[in-house]
Amino acid sequence: MNSSKRRIASLALFRSLYNEGRTDVMTILCEFAKTIVYSKHLTGITPTQIKKELKTEYDFYIPEYVVESVLKKFCKKENSKYYPEAVNQPQEVNSDVIDGIERSHENIISQLLSYVEDKVSKELNEDERERLFQSFYNYLLDEPDDAYAEYISSFLIETQKDSELFKQLRIIKEGVILYTGIQYNDNVSETGSWKDDFTIFVEQEILFHFAGYNGSLYQQLFLEFFELVKEINRKARKQLIRIRYFDAVRYKIESFFNAAEDIVEGKATLDCSSIAMTTIVQGCETKADVVAKKCGFFDFLKKNSISEVDGGKNIIENNKYNIFFEDNLKGLSESLSERDNDDIEWSLKLLNYISLIRRGSISGFEKSKCILLTGNYTTMAVAHSPIIKMNGDVPLATTLDFFTNRLWFKLNKGFGTSSCPKSFDIVTKAQIVLSAQIAGSVAIEFEKIKKEIIEKKKPESVIIAELAELKTKVRKPEEVSESNIAETLQTIKMVDTERYLREREMERIEAEKQKEDNERLQQEVNRKRQEKDELEFSKNSEIQQKEHENVVLSNLLNETRANVKNKIQEQIDAISRRKDKADIKVQKRVKILRWFPFAIIFLVVIIVGLLTRCYGWDKMEPLTWFLAVLVAMIPYFVFGLGFNGWNPKNVIDVWYKNKYEKKLYEEYDIDIIKYQQLKDEYNSLR
Repeated sequence: MNSSKRRIASLALFRSLYNEGRTDVMTILCEFAKTIVYSKHLTGITPTQIKKELKTEYDFYIPEYVVESVLKKFCKKENSKYYPEAVNQPQEVNSDVIDGIERSHENIISQLLSYVEDKVSKELNEDERERLFQSFYNYLLDEPDDAYAEYISSFLIETQKDSELFKQLRIIKEGVILYTGIQYNDNVSETGSWKDDFTIFVEQEILFHFAGYNGSLYQQLFLEFFELVKEINRKARKQLIRIRYFDAVRYKIESFFNAAEDIVEGKATLDCSSIAMTTIVQGCETKADVVAKKCGFFDFLKKNSISEVDGGKNIIENNKYNIFFEDNLKGLSESLSERDNDDIEWSLKLLNYISLIRRGSISGFEKSKCILLTGNYTTMAVAHSPIIKMNGDVPLATTLDFFTNRLWFKLNKGFGTSSCPKSFDIVTKAQIVLSAQIAGSVAIEFEKIKKEIIEKKKPESVIIAELAELKTKVRKPEEVSESNIAETLQTIKMVDTERYLREREMERIEAEKQKEDNERLQQEVNRKRQEKDELEFSKNSEIQQKEHENVVLSNLLNETRANVKNKIQEQIDAISRRKDKADIKVQKRVKILRWFPFAIIFLVVIIVGLLTRCYGWDKMEPLTWFLAVLVAMIPYFVFGLGFNGWNPKNVIDVWYKNKYEKKLYEEYDIDIIKYQQLKDEYNSLR
């Protein structure tokens, strides 16, 4: 643990020096090297010697060619050895400074210890504390270590509001980024651009990250990495870095979508631990929907210039670089016994493609030509196994956050800005770790449930309930938060199936002890339920009988009403036809009679005019006055007959139309009163 504490403090100091304006990491390394030379009074030194001292004092593993570049800055070289030139004691890099940083980290350690002891409900012994602290340091240094990983992650999420604590953790994390930027780098002083052609081969899960199948957080991490790749290509004005995937990965993706088709068609059960599978089948009702999603996925990759490569084309011509053979598989299966042999074989197959393309051991990251970008823990374990990776070699595979950090360092983007990638955030790592562990626990339980389905150990209803419960426990990284940490930890520590079965057996035994009471109570309940059912059945029968009678009566009434309406309508139609004929005749006569008064007046005027011409005006004047008085008396005469005003139309309607209309109605057998009564009756039936 002491070496890890020293390394953590050294990385924090490294980041602090960078923050003070020394953005040239070579200058910072010089300060560490000068401290070793001054404190140990070294002279006539070699890069190998300083490399070992850096490892001993600060737990830094710095490539020898980088150390040699550092020594050239403050030493003279004579006969393969380096002689320092007037090295003064560095004030910012010494044991006292690092010891002070270590002490400042003690608060974080004590808080973590209290948190874990509270979660496990016991006090950790000395060995357990040592293991916890070692796991925490490995966690910060991005080194694989599953011990206490879930508690460390939940601790970071629950304490993320502690600004002082997270300030220290952020400094350590950024120190790790700087440190990893130095490794596998043949020229640390060259930052700001990428100069060599490089191919990044991505595995299935990384492509699913890009498509958003594994949640928005994974997608954001990929997009940040993708933007850095595009920035390098823009600066170079050509595609220096290419993103590709092997044909074997395509076959695996197609198999994944085929499995989704089976799930949609009901031929297979959805493994809810796979967030990508859940996302793909969501909204799909038929096999064609899944096929459409698959085609859309590959079109999406093509539009973003991510294409397929034949991985096996180099196997024959570059056979001496082959790492995919029986001895390696056997050795890896023994050293990674907790991993599935099929997963190991698959990972070694992909890594073999990388080895064949590289054609040998390469120490410089950019010079390595290619690398496999993976989100698979087994692939990373195989790539870093001593059987596959030699010391100093660039690993055949890396993770998304490591490569993002590497590109960020190479572009000399700096720290402390709002544009820093999400992968720099230690809470993001905590969310990813917890999400992955939940998925792992759920996957184990799902496999056990599948076995129970085959062996028919449990009723179908119980199996369905368990699957539904498992589905609610899966969380995407962005869904892991302070509010659900307790449930998250409980899910990770889910009991295995054997314990589950034992608990069910105990419940069964307890149930048998109470069987007699339950049976007696059940019989009583059944009797009362039967009486209640009989009573309800009787009531329902009566209700149904009445409803049937009502329906019959209603139908009969409706039928009768319809018949009556039809008969009345027939009578109304017959009378209406006769009435229409009579009305037409009346209207014709009335039109003719309306011209009669005009004709009389016109005739009188003609006669008076002729008489006036024949006899003269003197003789005709008395007659015209007489006629004028007579005309003036006509309205009074009409008024005396009962009319309200002088209107020839009214005279005709009363004197002629009504009499003639009545005569015609009698002639056509039209009873107008009966006709109106029929219409009123028909309207009331409606």
